[in-house]
Amino acid sequence: MTRGLGFYALLGASLMGAKMIVERIAHGLVTTHCSLRATNGTGEMRSYKMGPSMRKAGLVLMAVLGSSPTALAAGDSSAGQTVFASVCMACHSTQPGKNGVGPSLAGIVGSKSASVPGYDFSPAMKDANITWDDANLDKYLADPAGLIPGTRMLINLPSETDRQNVIAYLNTLKK
Repeated sequence: MTRGLGFYALLGASLMGAKMIVERIAHGLVTTHCSLRATNGTGEMRSYKMGPSMRKAGLVLMAVLGSSPTALAAGDSSAGQTVFASVCMACHSTQPGKNGVGPSLAGIVGSKSASVPGYDFSPAMKDANITWDDANLDKYLADPAGLIPGTRMLINLPSETDRQNVIAYLNTLKK
C-alpha cells in the first residue's frame, strides 16, 4: 500500500515540527496555495504544494489534537506521577473505588465534580457542577478554594509545571 505526501506530512506533524506544519496548513486556508518545506534524509530541502484536501486533513489533525485530553496536557506524566506520589497520594488513591481522605482520582479527567462513587463530597463540591478537564484541573490545583469556595481540599500546587505534570499523569489513569 502506498501513501501519498499528505499522510507523511501529517505523520511528520505529529512527530516533529507540528507547530510549523499546522501553521502552514492554517495559512493555506487563506491563500490559494500552501507549500511545505521539509528535508529529506540527505538534508536537502524540498518544497511540496498542498492542495485543498491537504488543508482539510490539517484541519482534522488540529481538531483531533485540540479535543484530545492527552494532547492538552502539556506536562510530563512521569514527572507528574512523582509529584502525585509526594503531594497528592497522602489523601488520594489512583485505584478505582479506593477512596481515602479524598476521592479516588482514577478516571477523573473528563468526569463531573462530586461523581466518584462511595465518597462523601462537601456540599460545595456537590454544587460545583464542573467537568474535570485540563483547564478546570489546573485552576483547581492552583487554588482549590478559589475555584470552589467551601471545598475540603486545602493543598494546592503553586508551580505551573507541577500542575501540568500532575494533569498529564491524571490523564493516564483509567476507571
